[in-house]
Amino acid sequence: WVTAVQMACLVRPFGGRVARMLTRDTIAEYFAPVRERLMKYLSEVPEPRFKHEKYEPISHGLIALKDLEKSMGNTNANEQMDGFRLSMVEKLLSCSTFDRQMNGLAEIALLIEEVEDIPPHQSAWLTPARLAAWLHEHKVLNKLFGMNLHHQAYVDKLVVIVTFLSKAAALPPATLDLIWRSAEGQHETIVVNIHRLLAEIAPELDGGQLDHLFQLLHATSQAVVSEDNSREFQRLLQLLRTIGEKAQQGAVAEKVLDFLWSASCSEELPDKLCQYSCRIQASLLETIALTQQQMHGEAVQRYEAAKKRRALVQQGPQPAPGPQHGPVQQPPADQSQQGGGGGGAGGG
Repeated sequence: WVTAVQMACLVRPFGGRVARMLTRDTIAEYFAPVRERLMKYLSEVPEPRFKHEKYEPISHGLIALKDLEKSMGNTNANEQMDGFRLSMVEKLLSCSTFDRQMNGLAEIALLIEEVEDIPPHQSAWLTPARLAAWLHEHKVLNKLFGMNLHHQAYVDKLVVIVTFLSKAAALPPATLDLIWRSAEGQHETIVVNIHRLLAEIAPELDGGQLDHLFQLLHATSQAVVSEDNSREFQRLLQLLRTIGEKAQQGAVAEKVLDFLWSASCSEELPDKLCQYSCRIQASLLETIALTQQQMHGEAVQRYEAAKKRRALVQQGPQPAPGPQHGPVQQPPADQSQQGGGGGGAGGG
């Protein structure tokens, strides 16, 4: 009996370029039965057994089988295999073990990488728009932001997914609301992780998404001030500081500085929080200034290097130095012979 992992490991070396070197008869005889058996097993295996399978080699095996199907001329290979991989994502995320849920996130990240690398002239069933629509239709984000948020590695995978949705113009205000609510009333670790996620994705947001994020920040700050919750307001200020440090320029940095300036001038805040806001604002301004100074210095260096190269090109190739034709110097006379001759004359 061959396990699913063993089947996948045996198939994996035959993907990619190797698949294009095999004949259709060879693939049909040796690999088509493996594909049917592996997919049937993964579809029917119960969770108590499935949660003990190592899914990473299985994932690579499915990618190799997709390459083999395409080499056979199967025009539906992309739809069949990518559709099956999406169904496996659902199964992985529904498992009760953290490792399988992380495998589900890793599979989504792998699919995102694949769809983003599709050449413009190449047709594919799974496109960025289709993947984004699938994530929303199956409410994947609702599930993801309801568990494991205290694990930093888990949240790092969520950053990849949310950034992809933002780039694909598929990050509606409702999703930002979902992300924001996932930190409300939670443990400090979860709050820090979600705030770090927001700081990572903020530079990737478009104008409307960015406006909505700062509306959430403003509404929460008003509620925190009315409740006289200094600790929560400090968390918001720290979030703004992290967002500003990540962005450092552009619309995001401007919004952060405007927010901090309003907070530092607010009459409703205690002096301690106003001063804290001023310190953060001063620190950000210093960071932005240093970054711009460094960028200016690098630009000057590149300009000077380009100017030197242009001058050398304009001068053209320089002639090689020729042989030197100076006066030929005679070697010095042998002093021993001179001394011997003088002695002989004196003795005569």
